[in-house]
Amino acid sequence: MAGIFGHRAGKTGRVRGGGRGMSADFTICPMSLRDCRRGLFRRFIRHSEDMQVWKYASGAGILVEEAFLRDWDRAKRRRMEESLRQNLRQGSAAFAAWKGRRLAGYCILKPQPLGSRGQYLLLHCLQISKQYRGFGLGKRLFRLACGEARARGAEKLCISSSPSADTVAFYRRMGCTEAAERIPSLLEAEPEDYQMEFDLLDVH
Repeated sequence: MAGIFGHRAGKTGRVRGGGRGMSADFTICPMSLRDCRRGLFRRFIRHSEDMQVWKYASGAGILVEEAFLRDWDRAKRRRMEESLRQNLRQGSAAFAAWKGRRLAGYCILKPQPLGSRGQYLLLHCLQISKQYRGFGLGKRLFRLACGEARARGAEKLCISSSPSADTVAFYRRMGCTEAAERIPSLLEAEPEDYQMEFDLLDVH
């Protein structure tokens, strides 16, 4: 199974449409190491800001007023490029949305079972470059990750989401709920993240 720069792509789709004055023609397919060329993230705009975030209080999630900003500088883009390669080498599944040869968005599904019963697989990340948001790419990538997680035998998808209100709202629209079981290792690695889950029995 090769990605857009390989000879074939197993689960490939096209997204057409328009928005924000930009005509859209995207290819969505699995990623391979061949896709991880140098400079893959050079034009990827991670920028995200919000004025509300989700936090845990007395064991429950609450929405609070707080400025939120995340962005990638050049060094961070290089680290994310290497992280993607490493994940693919370690058996993670990755899917990408391409605008021509430019990466518009991607997601990574980790292979290691998590949870008290090994019921979860982790959606390690789902990112859409700022200029390509609003075309439904996040929804398409999320569904591919769900299908792959189910095929690998998981009962639920685990999401360690950015705490921003907009990001959590996206996952809620996808059908995600607050995690019934929070994963300690994820809390330790990303203490500000908001853990959610998706019941893979809802994947049609």
